Amino acid sequence: MRELTMAELELVSGGLETVDGDGIWDGVDGGGDGGWDGWWDGGQDGGDGGGGGGGHSSASFGVTDANTSDLQSLNAALAYLDGSPLAQAVLNDAMAKGAVIHIVHNGDDHAEIGGDEVWWDPSVGLRTSSGATQSAALNLIHDLSHLFGSAADPNEEQRVIANFETPIANALGEPTRADGSGVHVVTPNPTYHT
Repeated sequence: MRELTMAELELVSGGLETVDGDGIWDGVDGGGDGGWDGWWDGGQDGGDGGGGGGGHSSASFGVTDANTSDLQSLNAALAYLDGSPLAQAVLNDAMAKGAVIHIVHNGDDHAEIGGDEVWWDPSVGLRTSSGATQSAALNLIHDLSHLFGSAADPNEEQRVIANFETPIANALGEPTRADGSGVHVVTPNPTYHT
């Protein structure tokens, strides 16, 4: 048995509006790059029709500006995120898309929405309006989820929080937030949360 991809999970949870033969992203055809290798196309692009879950590491992605400590932090974050099937699906799809993770040390976590690049600070979590702290790892999966969104969608941030960040946080025992508010805070490691 294999893990479901992010798109498969979103489809079965009722989060999608359309389905077509090339991809299953909210009315988007998978980007038209032929790189989709989920179960939906039966492996039409030469793959096996789906990937396994778990076992993600820094070698799974393009990583820039990382020293040895950064790579260790990224590997710890990815191993932690593999504890959530939905996070595994996001990671699998980001890998298939050729995602690049740029390591930063200024707290400026963000994503190229709909693109293939994220900027991530492994030492910065997010303090929510309730005063709880989400991990830097959760910040990473939040931003990776934006790679499958649209910058033109005024509800993009809420889409990611509701459909990805919150269920993943719940699976990992992390605090959740209802909206995009929060303050970046330095944490002792990438999986630290309160």
